[in-house]
Amino acid sequence: MIRRLNRVINGNTFYLNSEIPRESDDNLDSSNMKPKDSKQTFLRTQLILAIIPTFITQIIAFYRIRKLANGIILELIIFGIDLIIQLSIKWPFGMVIALPITIGVPVYYVRKWTVEFNKMQKGLL
Repeated sequence: MIRRLNRVINGNTFYLNSEIPRESDDNLDSSNMKPKDSKQTFLRTQLILAIIPTFITQIIAFYRIRKLANGIILELIIFGIDLIIQLSIKWPFGMVIALPITIGVPVYYVRKWTVEFNKMQKGLL
């Protein structure tokens, strides 16, 4: 709520210190009080897509930040490394080694590229 002082000096309206007008409450995100940006790709959603160990969800995450070609190349490299691990080490132990690679590497790059994408959308890069 904005309350104005009764005085207007030289056409300027003065506000009380605690009640300076701000952006409307509808335009603020309640979790971190930053302005919402419909073009900005949110990091939380991207990380959820990247953590799911499927090719399709990770590719969707890369597509949303306009890194589809790099994402496909990265996924193919990870697939090759996982295949080599699975063929050289017996089943349960090979999976234990391959699964962190399958999840960890895409999560790292999705996070890195999403932060860069968000900065570029805000005009900081």
